[in-house]
Amino acid sequence: MERSVDGDSLDPSEHKYQRLVERLGGDYVIYTHDPEGEVTYVSPSVQNVLGFPPAAVMGLNWRDLIGEHFIGRQDADRVRDKVDAGKTNYKFTVEISHADGSTPLVEVQQRPLLNSAGEYISMEGIGLLRRICGFDSAPTTVSCFATVI
Repeated sequence: MERSVDGDSLDPSEHKYQRLVERLGGDYVIYTHDPEGEVTYVSPSVQNVLGFPPAAVMGLNWRDLIGEHFIGRQDADRVRDKVDAGKTNYKFTVEISHADGSTPLVEVQQRPLLNSAGEYISMEGIGLLRRICGFDSAPTTVSCFATVI
């Protein structure tokens, strides 16, 4: 049975969480990807964080966004082995491609979703854009910018 994405067929608690995820803004992105790495969901806030509309990210493999030589790529690559070994929570920081060509650092926290047989079927995660803040000559003014390597 297919469900409506507009929320009409959701029960109140599902609607509450859909609204929370869809309206999440700022520097956070919620996502899921399948065991092969294909992005199956990304929150609309990806536009704010990485400059890509959600439709441009859906269907990509996460490896398309995290270059082979980017900071944190080795940590991201090792997650599958850790899932197979039974670990259930992952946290790492990684460079991710931005639409403007920069590579901001994103702190990632993710957990595998297992089916009733204990098989890995999806990864659910949240990414937080890391920012560096500093004071300008007036000590009451703080300027922040996305970390770019």
